[in-house]
Amino acid sequence: MKKLKSFGHMVCFILLLLSVSNVFQSGKRLLTLPSASDYTDEGVHTFVPKSTYPTQKETRHHGRHTTKRVTTQTVHKIVYAAIDGSGYQWIADTFVSSEANNIVKEKKPVERRVLFLHDGKTHFVIDGKETIDSYIQGMRKKDMQIFSLAGVYILIYGAIRFFFYQRRKWAEETE
Repeated sequence: MKKLKSFGHMVCFILLLLSVSNVFQSGKRLLTLPSASDYTDEGVHTFVPKSTYPTQKETRHHGRHTTKRVTTQTVHKIVYAAIDGSGYQWIADTFVSSEANNIVKEKKPVERRVLFLHDGKTHFVIDGKETIDSYIQGMRKKDMQIFSLAGVYILIYGAIRFFFYQRRKWAEETE
């Protein structure tokens, strides 16, 4: 029973660390997320898959006693090109080779909206039905959900720890 209790404390503490990390990361993204006026809408373009190629993606796993294990996965990149001659490209990932090959063989057109940041270097390709405002709102909503859930966990963890601390202190005073 004592081992199980110790394991529970360890899991709760690890979740606390992850929550603190998520609060900082999502808070940073919320503060640095460009506004809708920082984007230029280049319109909706039709993209067609042109080619596929495999790449290796490294995944690092950290286990007990700071042991690192690196595994590699094959990711198949599908290169989409705009058919209007604008030169825009979009790359999608899949883990299955046959799926990537079938997508390229079918040459099914996909409509995507191209957004440029005003720095002129960074462009985003989003779903053609989305607008700049809906894209920004979606990003804010996702980060706010992560921020809120992690914050609630931190508050609950703190409240429970405070409750047990006060209960122990009260028990010591009554003895």
